[in-house]
Amino acid sequence: MTDRELMQQALEKLEFFGHMKSVSKDTQELITTLLGRLAQPEQEPVAWMYVNEDGECEQIEYGNVWLHPGVIPLYAGTKIPEDISCKTHPDAPHGFDRHMSHTLDRYVCECEYWEPSK
Repeated sequence: MTDRELMQQALEKLEFFGHMKSVSKDTQELITTLLGRLAQPEQEPVAWMYVNEDGECEQIEYGNVWLHPGVIPLYAGTKIPEDISCKTHPDAPHGFDRHMSHTLDRYVCECEYWEPSK
């Protein structure tokens, strides 16, 4: 089941129960948010990032690719916050931090949370 199908199913259940009884303001806001999200066109990846077993970016491909666990879709409009940049320390590790990128829903470099030893 895709995220879009899951949102549609949740919206249908919320609307069904909303007709049976009055719903809270929070529930009504959730319904409105889901309606807005579902009204947006589904985004297509603009590129694909190949990630090795160490979580490092091997290469970026454009166009159609063969999907496997090491391939991550990249979407237009995904921005790294301006206040975040790679550390310039010569010992700073650089590469794709898979766990934090999925947690924060954006690209996270390994150096972002790294601190030099004292």
